[in-house]
Amino acid sequence: MIDRLPEAIVLIYDEILRTMNKSIYWIARKENFIFENITFSGLLLVMSYALVFWIKKVDKKI
Repeated sequence: MIDRLPEAIVLIYDEILRTMNKSIYWIARKENFIFENITFSGLLLVMSYALVFWIKKVDKKI
């Protein structure tokens, strides 16, 4: 083998990456996805962190 990818695979991969970048750019432009003025009480903040770490712990077991 010459250690070269077929041109068709390169073109398909390039198109996939371009489509992903366009999708991310489109989503990033949407201001509806931006959260503003979110307030957390101290207890809610601690509980939120505990939930995130618990999810990560459970995910590692699976």
